[in-house]
Amino acid sequence: RNNAAPTANQNPMEAFSSLYPTTKTGALALNAKNELSIADHEGFHAAEDLVLNSAERQIIVNAFKPGRPLFDALMASVRRYDIENKTRLADEVASTPAEARAYGFEFWRRGELQAEGALAKIKSLRQAFPHVKLEVDGGINPETAKKCRDAGADTLVAGSHIFTSPDVEAAIKQLQAV
Repeated sequence: RNNAAPTANQNPMEAFSSLYPTTKTGALALNAKNELSIADHEGFHAAEDLVLNSAERQIIVNAFKPGRPLFDALMASVRRYDIENKTRLADEVASTPAEARAYGFEFWRRGELQAEGALAKIKSLRQAFPHVKLEVDGGINPETAKKCRDAGADTLVAGSHIFTSPDVEAAIKQLQAV
């Protein structure tokens, strides 16, 4: 891998190819919406191998398993794309998990795929399990705390918000008021 930064005037595909010279990108141009879509797609493959840790990779692998909501939404988007652009991506996406993940990232970056948010998951869990205590840990501040409570969370863990606050006592009181 060549770590030289792309130049300002360089075509995105040339920049990508210079960073990942062993990647085959020629055939991708036939079914890509534009050069940035190719870079998003191939960049995800590279990031999956070079940047994500095993736990992060596993979360993405699980999200894009056939039958899961995100995979089903991706397949619906890919089928629409195939019809609109006269391509045949659906077979590749359905049969190759790594391609499903890369196309998922590409379609998400273009705004054509939406992941189910944490609040929707909380609401769904609350409806399915009304007697189970739901705890949310991560990203809790006064604004998100209210949203999580409204969605059905019982317990909120707000470590970073409290311990990075200049006034710990005030931060705790803010959250208790929610």
